[in-house]
Amino acid sequence: MQRLLQEREALSVVSDEIGAPTWAASIARATAEIVRKRQAGEGGPSGLYHLTASGETSWYGFACSIAEQLRQQGRLKARIEPIPSRDYPTAAARPLNSRLSCARLQHDWGIRLPDWESALHECLARSHPQPADAQLAHAASVGR
Repeated sequence: MQRLLQEREALSVVSDEIGAPTWAASIARATAEIVRKRQAGEGGPSGLYHLTASGETSWYGFACSIAEQLRQQGRLKARIEPIPSRDYPTAAARPLNSRLSCARLQHDWGIRLPDWESALHECLARSHPQPADAQLAHAASVGR
């Protein structure tokens, strides 16, 4: 999405499919915490758990959040147009609502992923740090 927003003049994005975009790093952190708790004899029972970011958005909302961060960095090119999923045919049918409840994971293990927007902000900051961010990161690593 980031690349498309930087390369294209306009981008049509589905606005009626709702879910919670989840960053792989958030999943890895939560999984490591579950393993740590399991090894310490803490946490809940084994089983199947849903693990997704908190909150919800559409693909259009997700694209708009990425676009806003790119705009703040002076790297946004595309206009974003919301479209219904019927105007974006795919090989597989997609549900309009793919939200999952992570209540069991939170209850049994005390784990709740950050909201998707916070994770997105961190993801984009790590993939394309701003000069000030890069300088702060370098200064922090030198001071260790």
